[in-house]
Amino acid sequence: MKNDGPFTLHVNGKPLSSKKKPDITTQYPSLQVTHAPMCSECNGKLNTNIEEPAKNVIRRLRNSRLQTTLTPSEAGDVARWVLKVCLLGAHPDSNHDSQHSLYKVHNQKFDCMDESWFAWLRDQSDPPQAFSVFISRVDRGPGIEADRRETEVSLPWLNIDGYTIRHFVKSFAIDPVRFDAVWHPHWEFEYPLLDTLESAKIWPKPKGTDLSTLKSTQDNAVRFIEAGFPCNVDQATFEKLSKTPLGGPDSMLDRYISLLQGN
Repeated sequence: MKNDGPFTLHVNGKPLSSKKKPDITTQYPSLQVTHAPMCSECNGKLNTNIEEPAKNVIRRLRNSRLQTTLTPSEAGDVARWVLKVCLLGAHPDSNHDSQHSLYKVHNQKFDCMDESWFAWLRDQSDPPQAFSVFISRVDRGPGIEADRRETEVSLPWLNIDGYTIRHFVKSFAIDPVRFDAVWHPHWEFEYPLLDTLESAKIWPKPKGTDLSTLKSTQDNAVRFIEAGFPCNVDQATFEKLSKTPLGGPDSMLDRYISLLQGN
């Protein structure tokens, strides 16, 4: 995967660089507050295929305070919507509708992008299996804050014999729900809050989930650390590193980066 150019949208069959905004008409459905440049036809397809299937489920999650169950189909609908929000929110030319406050994307925008992150939106296909999406119950009450803890998860940026892999996370919260979408190609990802029943995985392979069984967690129980510089490794080293899942307690990544830094 090479991150060496901007994401290209297509209007009337012609490529449109993210650096140039078209004269377009864009509709803003009630759940959509993140807008990226696209033609009205593509926007309509996103509304039909992603916004509408997820709309009532998202409202139910909020209104029920997660005292509800997701079917496999509903879990998949929510995961697609979460990825759409995160990816378009991080697009360099995106903007946010200040009249809505349903959610806020906290992460910075992409400084480089890869076609595979967005192609599924345009093709109306399923998101890549290299994305994982998690849902957690957020509690900002004093009891949770008093039991404050934080787990650090490193997400590497690697150059493997000239082949670039840049892992990342995009997150946002809609009280009482927090969503984390992690991109981890060629490397299994192990989310720390799954074993403690503070989170549920809804992508890939969405399945029926009883969200009422989730324990409450603080908003920053997991702190993701995205690498600010690439580490150069060879294929043999990467294969050794990737035998241990990212995010897991026995991950070799932190120890390897320490060695590179001479610690």
